[in-house]
Amino acid sequence: MKTVHALIVSSLFLAATAGQAMASTVIDKQQTQSSTLHQRDKVEVLDAGWSDTHLISQGHPDRFLLHVSHPQAIAIKSVPYAGDTQSSYRISAKVYDQQHHLVATATPNGQGNFALTQSLDAGDYLIKVHGLSFDNDNATDANYQLQVDYL
Repeated sequence: MKTVHALIVSSLFLAATAGQAMASTVIDKQQTQSSTLHQRDKVEVLDAGWSDTHLISQGHPDRFLLHVSHPQAIAIKSVPYAGDTQSSYRISAKVYDQQHHLVATATPNGQGNFALTQSLDAGDYLIKVHGLSFDNDNATDANYQLQVDYL
């Protein structure tokens, strides 16, 4: 009888352990998906000068926050990352005010980059940078930086 009881307890323990492992896997997957979503929704704060380097992510615009302390003109341009030799991509940008109104649009020039000069009122602005790369998946030239100047 003790053997049957021990076998039942062992079976229950194994089932509970398997259930915990499955629950842990589900939780890990949810955390990974949540982390990926947060990375995709990440907003970088722009200051005068150069931004961090970004990889063009087709279908997922990079988002930036720009603070303008008083009415003034700004200039923003995209530049291929230093050392990149080809320009087989197209980058565009849209600027939105705090009420989510589109206030400026920049389209790619002949080299695939954009340049935008715009007078803005004081406030915070969301800049969405959209990119499209025409290279294969192994391309290394789909990196860019933004240069910001307050005029």
